[in-house]
Amino acid sequence: MIFSEKAKSNNAFYYEVCMLKLLSDMGYLNEKDLNAIIKIASEDYGASLVLDKNILCLN
Repeated sequence: MIFSEKAKSNNAFYYEVCMLKLLSDMGYLNEKDLNAIIKIASEDYGASLVLDKNILCLN
């Protein structure tokens, strides 16, 4: 299976957001910190995804 670099970046960004959401749900990150880290990650990955972090992950 061949994925473009953009698809790989978007997949990695999605995975990171899900992990951060899990940490937030466990109480390790507050909403302000979660949003700030997601913003930094989206810039770092150059993500082009539009996500609703409240309903996006399957966990």
